[in-house]
Amino acid sequence: MAAKKIIQEWLLAAEKDLKIAEEDVDKPERRQDVTFHCQQAAEKFLKAFIIFKNLEFRPTHDLETLLHICSKQNKEFESIRTECKMLSPFYIGTRYPEFDEELTSEEVKEVLKYAEEIAKFVKKKIKL
Repeated sequence: MAAKKIIQEWLLAAEKDLKIAEEDVDKPERRQDVTFHCQQAAEKFLKAFIIFKNLEFRPTHDLETLLHICSKQNKEFESIRTECKMLSPFYIGTRYPEFDEELTSEEVKEVLKYAEEIAKFVKKKIKL
């Protein structure tokens, strides 16, 4: 197992992103930021598991790539494939405005739900 402190730092960073998303989810002017923080939270939770298991990975923001690494260690990760697939594109919108899409309030809440599901799942898999 990797150093407990490093894993805790990844989990804390993921929780911060999730908290920002939860606090801003009802603010129309923050929708793009909410979706980005949801993607970031999911990414950091997955990376925390990868580090927890001492698995190798290259730097990436693609959640499906990270999920593949996690799934090789634990097949149960396949249960969050849909959530990862839905969240993965939200990294790009904040970096490349031409790919940003306008989402409704309901859609943003759904994005947040995906991130919360990933968080809940991964936290159950990491025993510190």
